[in-house]
Amino acid sequence: MTHRPLSFIKLTFFFSFFIFFGINTITQFGIATGSHIILLLWTFWTMCLPFFGGGLLLAPLLEPFIALSDYTLEACAWLLAIGINAYACLFMPEIYHLTPITHLLYWIVTHPFPYWIIFVCATLPVAASWLHERYKLPVSTVLYTYLQTGLVVLSFACLGYLTISDLIILSNIHG
Repeated sequence: MTHRPLSFIKLTFFFSFFIFFGINTITQFGIATGSHIILLLWTFWTMCLPFFGGGLLLAPLLEPFIALSDYTLEACAWLLAIGINAYACLFMPEIYHLTPITHLLYWIVTHPFPYWIIFVCATLPVAASWLHERYKLPVSTVLYTYLQTGLVVLSFACLGYLTISDLIILSNIHG
């Protein structure tokens, strides 16, 4: 399980960002479309950003009822995010083109190579967490912290390297 102060900081940052962005999106696109865009942004948060993870949002919802490990919550969040993106890609792909980040998410989801490397790199810290919590690998907590930090940096570097030119193009399209 995550340390409580770190979880509090992550939740505060997550909800501050998403409440601000959510209110802005809903006022711009309406309740139905704005809510769907917010869900797609959460899937981007879950599947492309390794540090904050989508399981963080599920923790306060599930903790009063059942104690789950961080990697289990993250796996549930990934399944939910994949389901939301599958539904959106099949039934309403035009919603992705309303904001730059969702447009980038659509590009990443619909172009497996090389963009799915982002998903693989984002799951590596979760895999390290699973190995450490389940099998105590690596044994040293300090080594685990270095490994986790290195995997997070690798994931952000991969995300930045693969998407920087796409972000520039999309910001010009939506600007």
